[in-house]
Amino acid sequence: MPKKPRGVYIEPDLIDSMAYTKLKGTASKVLIWFMRRRQMEKFGRTGKERWSVANNGEIVFTYAEAEKKFGLTRARFSRALTQLIELGFIDIAHHGGGLMGDCTLYAISDRWRNYDTDRFVFKTRPKDTRKLGFTEKNWEVMTGKKRKTQSKPSNNIDTYPSNKNITPQIININTQVTKSILNEMREKP
Repeated sequence: MPKKPRGVYIEPDLIDSMAYTKLKGTASKVLIWFMRRRQMEKFGRTGKERWSVANNGEIVFTYAEAEKKFGLTRARFSRALTQLIELGFIDIAHHGGGLMGDCTLYAISDRWRNYDTDRFVFKTRPKDTRKLGFTEKNWEVMTGKKRKTQSKPSNNIDTYPSNKNITPQIININTQVTKSILNEMREKP
């Protein structure tokens, strides 16, 4: 039966590793929060027991939880996940779809042990190719609204480029308008 940890055990090799020293920002905190979610299980014969992660590949850590519980923005949490995956501390076991209620499942990885060697297996976050979310093609179906076909036409040009001297043109326009107003006033009794 897996035990719920009362603390977080971090191997000294992990803290002294080259990969751990490369972690930036909040990635080291996020790694500890991931390790806190491990459920450790003893195996082996008496006197020679070893520990393993019983829930490896089933660890859930959502963006909403990182935001609510730890005050991380989605961008910061995303950057931390990217670093942890690229440096070999975690792997994505199942790529979830947050809007669908399907959470991403993570696994604690030992790839960091080979970081900066020829044996290191470099991984990146997999791109989501499921085409979920809003696109130009499905926008109307997803929102139930019609898209505007054209934007409203704007009035005359209100701004002028600063790299041209247009003052004489403006003075000329203003002079013409003023003359036409004066002529209208003169014609009225």
